[in-house]
Amino acid sequence: LKSDLIPLDRLMIETDAPYMGFTNCRDLFLESEDLTSLNSKSRKRLQKAIYPNVPSSLPLVLKGVVDAMNEGREQRQETLLSEDYVARICSRNAMDFFGFDFGDRVDV
Repeated sequence: LKSDLIPLDRLMIETDAPYMGFTNCRDLFLESEDLTSLNSKSRKRLQKAIYPNVPSSLPLVLKGVVDAMNEGREQRQETLLSEDYVARICSRNAMDFFGFDFGDRVDV
């Protein structure tokens, strides 16, 4: 990503690596889940047992991707990319790749 080897029109991001969590990944997942119905022992077991690289972690993946891309762009003295811009490109690329047609395309 830093070397700009992946063209933006080919870039997609995902979270399908359940055992490769990252900082705050588990916390973000647990915040999104309703754990109130679990007793204390079950809650602790769940917190230690899961590696939640889940769709709710996508913003953290996006941030890591954009940070890496911008580090390289800064070294090459190129314009930096915003997270919103890269998210829109990745969404458009995914829709094209999977053949989804939602009428209007994602504006970039």
